[in-house]
Amino acid sequence: MEIETKQQYYEAMTAIESYLQKGFSNLSAEEDKHLNELSKAAEIWEMKEYPMPIKPDFKQFCFVS
Repeated sequence: MEIETKQQYYEAMTAIESYLQKGFSNLSAEEDKHLNELSKAAEIWEMKEYPMPIKPDFKQFCFVS
C-alpha cells in the first residue's frame, strides 16, 4: 500500500484510529495486518511530506533580552 495524496493519508488515519479504538487484543489477524500496512504507509508519507531537519537550529527559537 502506498499513500500518494493528503486525502488518502486522512483516510488511512481514520482507519488506523478505528482500529486503535477497537483495541489491539480485539483485532482479527486480517485487521492487525491491515493496521500494520496502514501504519507503515502513513509513516512513509509523513516522512516525505513533513521531513524533520537533520540538525535543527534551536538558536532561532531563543530570545535573548
